[in-house]
Amino acid sequence: MISIAKNIYIEDERIKYKAIKSSGSGGQNINKVSTAIILQYELFYKDYPKWFIQNLESNFANKISKKNILTIKKNKHRSQLTNKKEALNKLKQIFKISAKKKDFRLKTLIPFKSKMKRSSLKIKNSKKKELRKTPKIEY
Repeated sequence: MISIAKNIYIEDERIKYKAIKSSGSGGQNINKVSTAIILQYELFYKDYPKWFIQNLESNFANKISKKNILTIKKNKHRSQLTNKKEALNKLKQIFKISAKKKDFRLKTLIPFKSKMKRSSLKIKNSKKKELRKTPKIEY
């Protein structure tokens, strides 16, 4: 069990690794050896706080299937073991990002002095523009 934050953890029993053949360059090694890794983690929503699940779904909706399985694919390295470690690190990173609670910002009122300053600047600017206009000549 890997602890991320309070009440948020990764259970090792839920992690499933699947080795597949990697794509891209690599010559004969690509054709012979299954080095790419697909990590699948089963999410049981009752085990995690509601806010954590909402963060997880809003940030990583493309990685979660309809059956509540978080899927991560790694095929950067030529070694299956390194790809496996990188996939697990990515899972930890996803959980850490989702475990951060968003701070709520309290709206503050605009100070009276700021309002007055803004309106006086607007009046000054409008007078300046008025002076630039061609004068109206009446006979």
